[in-house]
Amino acid sequence: MNPLAGYTITTPFGARGRHWGCLPDLAGRGIHTGADWAAPEGTPIVAPIAGRIRHRSYGPAFGPYQFVISPDKGQPFAPGEVFFAHTLDRLPEGTVVQPGQRIAAVGALGNTTGPHLHMEYLPGTKGRWSCGLHADPQAIVDWQPAAPAPDPREDDAMRIIEAPGRGAAAYQGGYFHVLTPEERDVAIALGIPLGKTNARGFDVMRAVCLQGSMTDRVEDAIK
Repeated sequence: MNPLAGYTITTPFGARGRHWGCLPDLAGRGIHTGADWAAPEGTPIVAPIAGRIRHRSYGPAFGPYQFVISPDKGQPFAPGEVFFAHTLDRLPEGTVVQPGQRIAAVGALGNTTGPHLHMEYLPGTKGRWSCGLHADPQAIVDWQPAAPAPDPREDDAMRIIEAPGRGAAAYQGGYFHVLTPEERDVAIALGIPLGKTNARGFDVMRAVCLQGSMTDRVEDAIK
């Protein structure tokens, strides 16, 4: 997820220049270890991934409010963390954040030529910074959180769900009715949307709905 909505990367990962010290070439030009977004001071920065805020101190060049988002085990990008620098502020240590939540504001603190966000991706380490540990943060920018599954109790349109070993069922607005094979065929012929799932998904949906309470609705729909 883009941490600065409406802004694009102005200095990419891997760019070379004499003002960067990591992995210099024969001309003395080091690589840029992250990606930069130039933006006005105070522009909100949002969390591109989920995790916990951890304060870091990797030197004054990054400013006084350095921090990372460190995902917990099982979350996307969990083996590593995402580092942010030059910001005007940061959230308290240990704050749990979700994608899209405000985490800081663009600043120009530390060694900068103007206000911008500097973001780095360290895919395989936590709490450690050194040259050679970084990867292109474009992977973070390109990632999008999964859309939440619809709650069948709030779905006003009738739909059919089908699972191996469970058969088919119709659900609508929190009501759930297991269909006979004949009802299933007629409902599909009428254009009622059909979704596929596994046995566990079928059982979960049946558990959260009011099973058997929509027989009349099904019968009306397939007449």
